[in-house]
Amino acid sequence: MSTIPKYLRDYLKLITNREKMFKKYGAKAFLDPDGLKYPVMNYKTGEFDLSLINSAIALAKLHKNEPIVNKGEVLRTSTLTALNEISTIGSIARTESYTKSTQKSKIGGYSSIVYPTMI
Repeated sequence: MSTIPKYLRDYLKLITNREKMFKKYGAKAFLDPDGLKYPVMNYKTGEFDLSLINSAIALAKLHKNEPIVNKGEVLRTSTLTALNEISTIGSIARTESYTKSTQKSKIGGYSSIVYPTMI
């Protein structure tokens, strides 16, 4: 079972579509841009796609293509780092928002905390 969505797999099967990707996004869309092999970008969004990166690494390992494996692993690490930073920033923003919107109130002489609805 492939982790790559079917629409993406079907699109990348055709060499003409890979050529379009190369023209649109350049060499960074492939781990092997000379052969238009090992695509690593989603053609719709222009963003690196972890499922494509992982599949490219697995295929390169299968063919014992170490330079491509190394290039893919570096790309995967940098993509995961970027995603982690985005996630961390979002988490901090949600925490700050939650903290600001949490209010203390007194109801009937009892101290209680009013929690906002989940974001």
